[in-house]
Amino acid sequence: MAEQNQVLRVFSDFEVADAQLAFYSYEAAVQSIITHSQRKLRHGLLPPEAHEYPLVAQLELTSKCNLNCRFCYNRSGETDRVAHDLNSDEIIDVAKQVADLNAMHVVLTGGEVFCVTEELFTVLEIFRDRAIDSFILTNGWACSEAVFRRLCEFNISGIQVSIDGPCAAIHDNARGRSGSWARAVSALYLSKECGFYTIAACVILPETFAPEYVSDYIDMCYYLGADEAILTEVMMMGRAVRNASSLAYSREMLDTVKVLRELHREKLAEYGNRMFIGWAQVPAIAMTMTTMRPPNGFVIQPDGNIQLNCLVPVSLGNVRERRLAELWETRIRFAHRDPEVARYVEQQTPVSLYYRRQD
Repeated sequence: MAEQNQVLRVFSDFEVADAQLAFYSYEAAVQSIITHSQRKLRHGLLPPEAHEYPLVAQLELTSKCNLNCRFCYNRSGETDRVAHDLNSDEIIDVAKQVADLNAMHVVLTGGEVFCVTEELFTVLEIFRDRAIDSFILTNGWACSEAVFRRLCEFNISGIQVSIDGPCAAIHDNARGRSGSWARAVSALYLSKECGFYTIAACVILPETFAPEYVSDYIDMCYYLGADEAILTEVMMMGRAVRNASSLAYSREMLDTVKVLRELHREKLAEYGNRMFIGWAQVPAIAMTMTTMRPPNGFVIQPDGNIQLNCLVPVSLGNVRERRLAELWETRIRFAHRDPEVARYVEQQTPVSLYYRRQD
């Protein structure tokens, strides 16, 4: 880990993506990144020790949710989570603090952001007035035409709609509510109709962890008009831990991931610049990267707790206790060297991210 912390601050996301596509195994990918980094170190190409301001801030505006996804890493919608949410005044104050930090880009999510629609629009207004782009993640359930027309008033760089399969049966089962696939598809249509850059995001489940399902999903996204389709893997955290028996990938599935990644490359070639197809970082590699470079942002959870990202549940402070600017200057921007973060990352293994049993 010491060697990684020394040299793994100099890679680009493009190099990481190449490493992931070339090597799925955790050890091989990390070693590939180390090699890239060592080369750049020899040429004196070092990044800053810490960013002066956040490039991206993710605000989870609420724990409320109108679905009950069995893989939810946040346990959204559960009473014990919702009870500790920031109130409306606190949400607005935190948004102003993010704007004061001169964040370049803000991701707004939940829970489900359209469960707190009025707070969402107030926050969007704050960021619009400060010329900060906002990006919205939604499950699409409450996305009416009127809501989308109102969204056109703000600086929105894109909208991501969760669609977890090429048919309603798969999606509705995963999301825990009948009719959710139809509403998600409708939200995607409305987003495109309003002229937003529109992304369809899919969590690959054990039942869809096969080339034919992934191929059908990508084709569906294209014919629905998505600008981008993103494939992600289950994070074994939160509610996913309770449902591990139905969500944990078997080792046989993980052994076939190279086949899926080859399909990914084939589909990229097939659709060219008509639709981008993304594959989110392998969780094991993404977690390792946490201690390899200065953080370019943070996540503020619904209760005000701050984390580096969704994979590392180490608290870096709470906006109810200290101002965000103070936390950024004293801890968040240096969190890649934080002992608590390092300890957590070192305790994890690639397999634990898929099979972890702790909540």
